[in-house]
Amino acid sequence: MIGKSFPTERRPRFVRLLTTATLFVFLSAAPAIRADDSLDVAIVKKTKAATVRLRVTLADGAVVQGSGFIAGSPNLVLTNAHVLGMLRDESRKPKKVEVIVHGGTANEKTYLARVLGVDNGSDLGVLYIGVKDLPEPIPLAPRNVEIVETQNVFIFGYPFGDELNKSITVTKSTVSGSRKTAAGYVQTQLAGGLHPGNSGGPIVDAKGLVIGVAVSGLKDTQIHFAVPVNSVHAFLGSRTHRWQYGVPYKDGTAVKMPITTMSYDPLGSVRTIRAEVWTGDPGPERSDSKSREPRPGDSERVKTELNYKNGLATGEITLPELPKGKTYWIQLFNVKNQGESYIAAKMFRAQPPLDRTPIVLAYKPQTWDPGKLAITFDAELKVRDKDGVDHSLLLKSQAELLRVTDGKTNPTGTTTAKLSLSNLKKTFILDGKETPQSARTQQLLTLAEGATTTLTMSKEGELIKVQPNVGTIPVRDRTQVSMMLVDVIQGLDETVVPLPGQQVTVDKPWTGKRDVMISVLGSPELATAELTYRYLGVRTINGRMEAIVKAEGIVRGQKGEGLNIGGKMEVQSTIDIESGQVVAGTARVDVDLDLTQDGSAGLASGVCSVSLRRMPKTPVKP
Repeated sequence: MIGKSFPTERRPRFVRLLTTATLFVFLSAAPAIRADDSLDVAIVKKTKAATVRLRVTLADGAVVQGSGFIAGSPNLVLTNAHVLGMLRDESRKPKKVEVIVHGGTANEKTYLARVLGVDNGSDLGVLYIGVKDLPEPIPLAPRNVEIVETQNVFIFGYPFGDELNKSITVTKSTVSGSRKTAAGYVQTQLAGGLHPGNSGGPIVDAKGLVIGVAVSGLKDTQIHFAVPVNSVHAFLGSRTHRWQYGVPYKDGTAVKMPITTMSYDPLGSVRTIRAEVWTGDPGPERSDSKSREPRPGDSERVKTELNYKNGLATGEITLPELPKGKTYWIQLFNVKNQGESYIAAKMFRAQPPLDRTPIVLAYKPQTWDPGKLAITFDAELKVRDKDGVDHSLLLKSQAELLRVTDGKTNPTGTTTAKLSLSNLKKTFILDGKETPQSARTQQLLTLAEGATTTLTMSKEGELIKVQPNVGTIPVRDRTQVSMMLVDVIQGLDETVVPLPGQQVTVDKPWTGKRDVMISVLGSPELATAELTYRYLGVRTINGRMEAIVKAEGIVRGQKGEGLNIGGKMEVQSTIDIESGQVVAGTARVDVDLDLTQDGSAGLASGVCSVSLRRMPKTPVKP
């Protein structure tokens, strides 16, 4: 099928992820063309030489096949991200990628390749082969090449992998239009010509220039799709796609703030990344060609060169003094071997700076009332169903919670607290369309708000037992209400930090292992996180001293028990020093999942995040 790689050894162990899918990448055959029909013999020979067959051993051990081609550089192979089993750049990389050159001929050779990166929007991936004397790269059409309806194009690849035969085939097709994917990316529409195993192969015009990459199609039709060449150019060019700010801290008289940026840079063209920070008047982002120029009211820019390697840049920027009525601005620059590129200048708000003073972190539950806390949970996933069709999935839930403890310690050293919920909401959005909330769901949410839950904490402050009190709930609703309560509380638990009960310093981390719940399609699944915790410093807010602790680590699923999970987790929590309670925090899990059951296949990759914050207390009326 097209739109996913052709499986050769995948065991029948995957779950049907979405039954509403209508796309399927099994496409009917189209006649192979003779070289003298439209393409010059030399073009056919050159393109066939540079088109390769891929044999990919995925992270879970399954083996799939697809196509690819040498382009952009003598050592680079372009293909589809899904052929590599990767839906995002953060997905688990395959265990092994074999590139077969001159497949089916006496000169056939197999090389091992490594993944340089993938683009989660366009479904493109790029590989590197560290050998010489590979075939000459296929030239790419210009970024602004005009592709018109009825134009003849030619598809090169290895349909059905080595199941049919090991030789490359060439198929003629025509351009029939274009369409936008659910993620907003434009694809070129073809009037047939693709087969299972063609995914990732080149589509060339009559001049032998690559105008697209084979990717997908509609089930039981001749409507097939290709990634257009302008997306290939954009993918091969470097660009920053994510950055995050750390918590500022005092360094003598200066205030410094850590910053981390992540970039797509498959060709390794970036030498370093420069951050420029200044203060100015609030306003919309500056994205025009003059965004680098100062505007009235701007301060002088503070420039910092970050430490850059393999798409990741880290460093610390010095924050200028912030005058009243002004805001901070930042702009990032990719400094390349030839010139530089930049992103739009954006405003940002810095947190109050920390003092890096050593302090004792211990859990000391008290009858102190921190007030209501607001918690939100978001899961934004890219899903590939068993038919190779991509879907976007967004799960959102929120609640306000009140946690009350009597401050008493049990003989076992544990403590308990009562937790109640209000304003509980859930949203499910599939492919941009929100699923209407049923009257039944609303009834269960209302019932959950009327129940309380008993929490049991260890002496380190970790949540070790959750007991929903559903005795007043109708019997038929108790199980579902309990699941709703546990789901919210598990999100709360992700921000909890095991406190060491002794003095901590910024240069002495501690480690911990904990269970985390990954919610997929409303069904929470258990995984294990191995985290390293670091104390960042303290500050005083509203008369109470609070510490900031950050944690990072890997997430592993329990393979063989219905779900195989891989990923990484980041946590940042604010801890009230006097009580040891977490009063605010964020948790982010970049997760990659194999859903397994019933002998069908599904993959999901994305971000699950939790945010916990204190709500302003309502003033008491006299």
